[in-house]
Amino acid sequence: MVRRAIVVAALLAATAPAAAQTASEPAAATGIAAPAVVPVADLRSRPLFRSGTRLEALPELTALAEAGRFGQAAATATVTPDGKLVDIAMAPSTGDPAIDAAIVRALQGWQMSSPLDKTGARVATTVRVPVMIGRSPKRLAGPVPTMPQAAKDAFHNGKVVIDFTIDPAGVPGEVSVKTSSRSDLLDKVALDAVMASRFAPPLDLLGKPTSFKTQLAFGFSQLDREGSYIGSLQSLRCREVAGETDWWIQAHPGERLTMEFYHFMGGLAFLATDSLGWGKLGLVEATRKHQTAWEKAIKTCREKPEAKFFEIYRKG
Repeated sequence: MVRRAIVVAALLAATAPAAAQTASEPAAATGIAAPAVVPVADLRSRPLFRSGTRLEALPELTALAEAGRFGQAAATATVTPDGKLVDIAMAPSTGDPAIDAAIVRALQGWQMSSPLDKTGARVATTVRVPVMIGRSPKRLAGPVPTMPQAAKDAFHNGKVVIDFTIDPAGVPGEVSVKTSSRSDLLDKVALDAVMASRFAPPLDLLGKPTSFKTQLAFGFSQLDREGSYIGSLQSLRCREVAGETDWWIQAHPGERLTMEFYHFMGGLAFLATDSLGWGKLGLVEATRKHQTAWEKAIKTCREKPEAKFFEIYRKG
């Protein structure tokens, strides 16, 4: 499934005051004089967002995303000792003065926690607010990757993340495996699916055709044959779960088990301890119980391949 990203803004504390604007990046500034700032290295507590209009809620930005446009911008600002943003400037700009102004207005209304120096005194500091606008171009056509029979027979499983660039015509290029499943068969299926796909032509913030770097992730497992682990859970046989677990361990020597199904069962153990017959457990207790139940279940499953995994697991 194409990963979609809506407008995101994250605060990163800067170590120096904002740089001056260039002619190609006009500033949209508040005009309020900023107090002397304290470098981030001298802060005990960095400013955190408390209240205000989040940038992803701005109509100007959501309209760009809906129009299929994307881009990046950022604002620099000083956080005063009482948590207000002043001397706000777009660097770099979105390229549209009206959108820059909307971002600045929103930031002017933000309330941050007070920056504290190492003595606990309230001070001023600088922040940078990166803004990612838009979403990945829509995938218009392409095959759904399926596991080759040889991969099924060997119990291959895992996630493949593919890096690629969508050109102005919507055609993928520069396709490569960013995260391998450790199975050449599964990696190839994922690569082929991306290369055979076509996407909506990407547009920059001003509506001009451009290229877009993105990723697609594909998960492969025989354990979600009903379309979800929940749908498959009651019918899973021990040979399937133990088979995928043993292959994963062999493909990831010395690594901590991070199989998706293992984590799914861990989440189930925490959220449905009563249904499992384990009583009410806290997060730490549920995590320990899951680890013990999993290890016992896999050991039993290797001895009884046709038994039902869930019935063994819930016995703890």
